[in-house]
Amino acid sequence: MQKTIVAPIAASFVVLLVGYLSLQSEGISKGFLFDVGGIPSINVAQRFPWELQLAMVLVGFVAVVSYRQIAYDRATKIAVLAVLVAATVLSLLFYEAVHTTRTSLIAMVFVNGGISPLTFGLIAATLADALGRRPAGDAKARRRPAAYQRGWIASRK
Repeated sequence: MQKTIVAPIAASFVVLLVGYLSLQSEGISKGFLFDVGGIPSINVAQRFPWELQLAMVLVGFVAVVSYRQIAYDRATKIAVLAVLVAATVLSLLFYEAVHTTRTSLIAMVFVNGGISPLTFGLIAATLADALGRRPAGDAKARRRPAAYQRGWIASRK
């Protein structure tokens, strides 16, 4: 029961972390960083933000591995999927309003995290895990080749 509560909170944290990294990498490629108010104010040399993109890939890897360890029952998988889909839908609804008014860094981070390709990848990973997993009893069973299952090899003997 505790994992059902922890997993959606962790998924929300991942959305915010991915949003922060994507927002700052977007700013670095243009020569600035965002401050706490969401205003691009800290000037940096314009460069390719490969460090932040590498950090985003590592966050995605850790998020998928952690999800696979935490979400073992159906309720947890549905809760994580609901949080990720809700973040994506809310981000799509509020993207233009947040970025044109520059409300706050948290709002911009949430919106960027919700529309990030990494979040879409996490949604795909949770869907694939929820739909593609066999029941626990079948995991240790040795599967025979398709020719045996159809009876073709047995009939040739």
